Amino acid sequence: MNAVKRNIVNIRSEMKRKTLAVLVMLLCCNLCGARISAVDGLQQWLALPDAERGDVATKSFARMALSRDEAERALKLIADDWWLSRLEYFSAIWQQRTITRDSHVMRFKYRIFGEQPAGSRSLYISMHGGGGTTAAVNDSQWANQLRLYSPTEGIVVAPRAPEDAWNMWFLPYIDGMFEELIVSAVAVMGVDPDKVYITGYSAGGDGVFRLASRMAHRWAAALMCAGHPGNTTPLSLRNVPFGLWVGANDTAYDRNVMAERWRSWLQELQRTDPTGYVYDAAMPETGHWMDRADTAAFGRLAAFSRNPLPDKVVWAQDSTDTNGALYWLSAPEHKVRQGGVIVARREGNSFTIEQSYCDEIIIGLNDRMINFDQPVSVWFDGQCVFRKKLKRTVAALYASFHQRNDEAFGFSATAKVKLK
Repeated sequence: MNAVKRNIVNIRSEMKRKTLAVLVMLLCCNLCGARISAVDGLQQWLALPDAERGDVATKSFARMALSRDEAERALKLIADDWWLSRLEYFSAIWQQRTITRDSHVMRFKYRIFGEQPAGSRSLYISMHGGGGTTAAVNDSQWANQLRLYSPTEGIVVAPRAPEDAWNMWFLPYIDGMFEELIVSAVAVMGVDPDKVYITGYSAGGDGVFRLASRMAHRWAAALMCAGHPGNTTPLSLRNVPFGLWVGANDTAYDRNVMAERWRSWLQELQRTDPTGYVYDAAMPETGHWMDRADTAAFGRLAAFSRNPLPDKVVWAQDSTDTNGALYWLSAPEHKVRQGGVIVARREGNSFTIEQSYCDEIIIGLNDRMINFDQPVSVWFDGQCVFRKKLKRTVAALYASFHQRNDEAFGFSATAKVKLK
């Protein structure tokens, strides 16, 4: 962790240097009456202590129109400020190998394979089996999970479920813990956010069915081994390559029957949507333990990278938990409904809502998605329900980054669309 401490010192020194330069520049502008740009205003605001900043959305610089270059610079400033404010906390997570949220504690172990430059490492989150049994059984499964897979490169993390429960990997607070595990790994361990994978065996496989969908925008790919899907749906996996491996003779809880049902479901989804729903399904002639056959599927994960801004999003809410955003789509929290489905696609500046249970949708936008010199149009049920030329602002960038803690979802504008 000495490298981490050096990183903190280097970032702080650079931030102090930039802050001093900005203050000198602002003084010169005030003396000569020159106009201060939005980025300059942002730098001045970020130089203040947190307690003195106030709400960025109320600041005049936050509402000023940005150029493409200014938006890129502003996002980097916002992200660097946030990462720095959390870096010591994230470092402690990896030093103590523990994440705590409210009264829940998730310990984890990890192994590092190969060598990669900082910022380009892969991260594999590997969930153990067990479930509603004794702590000793779950502990033994946890220890075993860390030994299952050995990629040529990357960090394999085996978390210990906070509770000894049948649904231990898809309790509502798990999503937040995994978010924290991912962003801390990006900050401290040099992980590439586009090379994050999830896998799990048995009860851990149960978790993959849920979390691969609920957190689809986080994964480059997912591998489910010997788990049970319950009443889940693969709809949200449109942009997540999904491995489905279950022994043909794994009859407990009808795992083999349910796996075959899911394989048929994925096959049909891919047939009707050929550019999505990449999957790898296999049912070796084994029971619950597949004699390490699943290691071949694990080896294929590294071939995939996340696409954080896909051209089509299928967002199906979980039947037991809800999330307020997926990829470039979000919705007001009070209007999110369990089991609801939203389907949206984009082509240039034109967006089409193919299906929605919600009458209000928010679309995040940046220069990788649209041309800001042209208006954005949104279509629903054959009608244009939104058409407007939008501007990039610091306020939009700040809100979106702080909501998602991922620069890929740093949106410089949003389209708030009401559907009739």
